[in-house]
Amino acid sequence: MIWNVLEYLSLFAIVLTHEFGHQLACRSVGGKTHDIVLWPLGGVAYVSPPQRPGAQLWSIPAGPLVNVMLVPITTGLVFLGRQMGWDESAYDAFQFLNNICSSISSS
Repeated sequence: MIWNVLEYLSLFAIVLTHEFGHQLACRSVGGKTHDIVLWPLGGVAYVSPPQRPGAQLWSIPAGPLVNVMLVPITTGLVFLGRQMGWDESAYDAFQFLNNICSSISSS
């Protein structure tokens, strides 16, 4: 049960960092950021980038780029866990890492 709760909290944190990626990118080009709204199916970052094509183009892919940066980290943790034998000795922890890695890769 505790692993399920940790998995949901981790997914919540992943969605939140994704949305922060949008907001930080918007601020970096001089835009204004408003709210982040999260719900069980995902989230939305309300941003107002400057009306320049480059500024808008940077604000849009910044969220998925955060996920791209998280993929090698979580994949490395899964690989390390497999090498250390967690898939047999600490099955729940290994499955937790594996599920988080899969959810980052698919989003």
